[in-house]
Amino acid sequence: MAARTNPRREAFAQCMAEGLDIVEAGRKAGFKDLKGNIYKVANDERVQAKIEKLRGIIEWSGTRSVAPLLEMLRIEVAEAATLKTAAGKRVVLDMISKAADLKLRLPPDPVPESEKPRSVTLSVEEWSRQFSPRG
Repeated sequence: MAARTNPRREAFAQCMAEGLDIVEAGRKAGFKDLKGNIYKVANDERVQAKIEKLRGIIEWSGTRSVAPLLEMLRIEVAEAATLKTAAGKRVVLDMISKAADLKLRLPPDPVPESEKPRSVTLSVEEWSRQFSPRG
């Protein structure tokens, strides 16, 4: 399970996940030593795990599928459980509730053209033949 990273490393991971190169990500995250230290940070297991996690979020952030969201929240819940505090668990449960609420508020998917009801215009004679009582 990935441990929490410090704010500068978190910012670095976010920049890397967005596609910046190592030096630019380090500069934007506020690292001073861009020669050797930044490469050590980039190769840190916790930072690598955070970059992969953030890349996954970026990839599915525009989708309507709840599966990636539920997977991410499952990981976050497991991570909060290691804190063994009620406050940490409460925050995660609130996140789950809000995320689910947002997903439910999305507008419905548009109906494909092939599934839309057809509109047929009938002349008076055609309508009479088709719907007049038989007798």
